[in-house]
Amino acid sequence: MDLRNILIGFGVAVTCFAFQSCSEDEKGGYTPVNYNVNGKVEKGPFVSGSTIDIQPMDANMQPLGSIYSTTISDNTGSFSFGSKEFETPFAQLKANGYFFNEVDGQLSPGTLTLMAVVNLSDQSTVNVNILTHLKYKRIINLTGQNKSYSDANKQAQKELLTAFGLQRFLDVDVSQYSITTGSDQAGALLAISSLLLVDRSEAVLTEYLAKLSEEFGQEGKFSETSLQQIKKDRNKLNSKLPSIASNVVSRYNSLGQTVSVKDLAYFFDWNDDGIAGNEIAGNDTPVTLETSRITVPKEGGEYSIKINTSIPLTLTPTESNTSQMPTENLFDKLYETPGLSSMKVEKALENNVLKVNIKPSASRRNVTDSVAIYDFRDQKVAILTISQEGNPNAPLPKLGEAGVQAFNAYASSLSEAITSSNTLEAKYSGVATDPAFRAPLSSSNGNINDIFSKYYRAINRNLIVLEADATRESAYPDFLNTFNAICYYNMVVYWGGVPYLTTVPDLNSLYLPRTSEKDIFQALTSNLETAISKSDEKKNRFATSDLNDLLFVSKDVARIILANIHMYQGEYSKAKSLLAKVVSNNFYQLESTTSYTPTSKELILGLFNTPILTYTDVLLSLAECEAHLGNDAAALNYLKMVTRAKGIAETSDVITGIKEARKIALTDQIGYFAFLKRNGLAKSELKLEDYQLLFPIPQREIDINPGMTQNPGY
Repeated sequence: MDLRNILIGFGVAVTCFAFQSCSEDEKGGYTPVNYNVNGKVEKGPFVSGSTIDIQPMDANMQPLGSIYSTTISDNTGSFSFGSKEFETPFAQLKANGYFFNEVDGQLSPGTLTLMAVVNLSDQSTVNVNILTHLKYKRIINLTGQNKSYSDANKQAQKELLTAFGLQRFLDVDVSQYSITTGSDQAGALLAISSLLLVDRSEAVLTEYLAKLSEEFGQEGKFSETSLQQIKKDRNKLNSKLPSIASNVVSRYNSLGQTVSVKDLAYFFDWNDDGIAGNEIAGNDTPVTLETSRITVPKEGGEYSIKINTSIPLTLTPTESNTSQMPTENLFDKLYETPGLSSMKVEKALENNVLKVNIKPSASRRNVTDSVAIYDFRDQKVAILTISQEGNPNAPLPKLGEAGVQAFNAYASSLSEAITSSNTLEAKYSGVATDPAFRAPLSSSNGNINDIFSKYYRAINRNLIVLEADATRESAYPDFLNTFNAICYYNMVVYWGGVPYLTTVPDLNSLYLPRTSEKDIFQALTSNLETAISKSDEKKNRFATSDLNDLLFVSKDVARIILANIHMYQGEYSKAKSLLAKVVSNNFYQLESTTSYTPTSKELILGLFNTPILTYTDVLLSLAECEAHLGNDAAALNYLKMVTRAKGIAETSDVITGIKEARKIALTDQIGYFAFLKRNGLAKSELKLEDYQLLFPIPQREIDINPGMTQNPGY
């Protein structure tokens, strides 16, 4: 059999036709020999048309003789020089051209030069790649120190692979590595090729390789600066490894060649212990916790959880998960003191034991948190879930800079909505004289559209703050839900069922259909009952300079709104118990004035210059409840408390007396129209038809929302 055919393998085959030259001393003389050199150039693979040169070298790695040139014959990087005469078996290869970028999956826009130096007499393959390029100068420097090529190559091979934690692959020379083999060596080559490339341009990569080659050529290792850069690039590459493998497989498939790629993660030294791949949790290295969930009392506690594992673990992800600067969010300063209501957890990992120390709860709510355990590739391999009981006496966080801005915007919107609707209601119900606002109102009436839009603007801004709070401390939902109930209660009184929003509107919620009165009231009732149970029993302070005085509403505010909902549904017994509690608290006092200011002793809730809830309203509502429950004496007593304080003429008919008192004492508050409706007086007092007990839905809403329907009669 022809010897050439015997020696030709995969990659590059070298045939020595003069056997005597193969056994000559490396520092001695050589007889010219013909070698048939072929192989691959791979970064990713160089493309067809790229050039490659080969030049003989003497035993001291100095250029010798002629330079032979050829071009790469296909897009897998293959080349062949044919039979060429060499004076020695030593040769330098230099490839230049475009290549497939395995990181971004595209052909490179610029060219790259890669080098290799080899002994043709003892190698069956000669491939040119990143690793041969890095080893090139080191071999030349070592032979210049009077080492044989064989010793220099072995030392450079060991130093280079050790620098990347790949010493387990020392037995195969890097000039035999090829991506196409699908072997561990192929995985190592692809990993390092990607690591040095990352997102560098060809020009930057050329400069970077020159720096690394020079450092390694002189010292057989990389500088500390370069090692830190390699570490950063490794972490940056972490998330891209699956796509790199996919890019390579797809590229070769398009060339009609099937290749496999090992899991590239195993070819990186993630924990910097000098060994690549020993720190990754795989199917054969499960990580399990003694328990995955603990429940902690509000007082806190210390816990130790054993971890079953055979790999090193960490509680802190590497820079791959933290390298990007977090995007600043408007609501990062939602609270004056961020983190006040979050769980306080101290954690440590020692000898495969997770130790956690949970501090006493600073949250009024039950809080759930977790401790993630990572391998050194930033994979979450285990999670400990911690649930802690809330502390009902914990302080609530005050509004921070962003919170003040957001809540001020909401409060302003709600104030505007209530002021506008109160003006319309007063005119519609005849409390204020304006014939232009008498029934029937048109669906195109600008005032109708105005207050409808203002209420939804307020609701939207409320939900923005609510959602921001929910993703952080979840400190304000009860207060915000209480305010939101004011909006929806008033809207139901005016329009009946309206679209009920629970999240900030998006494309999926812009055109919601109307929600029934019953369902809206059911949702509001649930929220208000929760707010009553969680809020403080105190006197509200009117918001002047500190919006926290407005935000942290008391139980009484939720009680009054919920009582209004019950009364509107004819549930007077439920309303009475809520209002009676407000009275028994004795936080508020009647005054002779009918103009309610921030200093008023009977103001319960106000927004800027807009009174919303007053003690007068509470007493008149309580009188109404007692009247409907058949307790005329009690009803008359509450009514007289108001009429005598305000100088209003008294009457023996409680409902009539309440009606007149509301017209006089509560002219700048919403509530008169609702009172007339629930007591069956609206049609006779206001000369309304049945359908006019509801306002028309603004025509604009009908036009833009296909799910919206108009109230009957309009």
